[in-house]
Amino acid sequence: MKQWFLLIPLLGCSYLATAGGDLAGSEFSGLSQYRQNYDMVAITGQHGSGNNASINQSGSHIYGSISQVGGYNNAILNQNGFNNRAAIAQYGNGNNATVSQSGTNNSAEVVQAGSANQADITQTGFDNSAKIVSKGVGNITQINQTGTSRGAAVVQNSAGMAIRITQN
Repeated sequence: MKQWFLLIPLLGCSYLATAGGDLAGSEFSGLSQYRQNYDMVAITGQHGSGNNASINQSGSHIYGSISQVGGYNNAILNQNGFNNRAAIAQYGNGNNATVSQSGTNNSAEVVQAGSANQADITQTGFDNSAKIVSKGVGNITQINQTGTSRGAAVVQNSAGMAIRITQN
């Protein structure tokens, strides 16, 4: 079993560039380079002051990633099980994101740009997928999924929006 812990300076990561203002497309497509042949990989990159990141993983073939630009952003990633993946990217100030996954073959991605946004993804079970893109100020997004083969995606492009998705 391979175990890697990488601390990558955020400015050196090519996958963080946005193409033509398409924040969602560039973030979700660029992270695939780290998803091949992984066994317990954790990647963290932060630029700015007061940022906090925590990654807790156990299991097999588990991937992680947290990248934050700005100040006072908080990100927590908890995974256990088999072949789970996750990615959190936050740009701006005072954003909070939490991803918690357990089970088999779950995938989650969060991208937040702006300030004071909150995103939470909780998944248990088998073959679940969740994506959140939040651009603006003061948005709250929650995705909770249990069971098998659930999928959810949320895109917020305004301010002060709140969305909760629960699938059992």
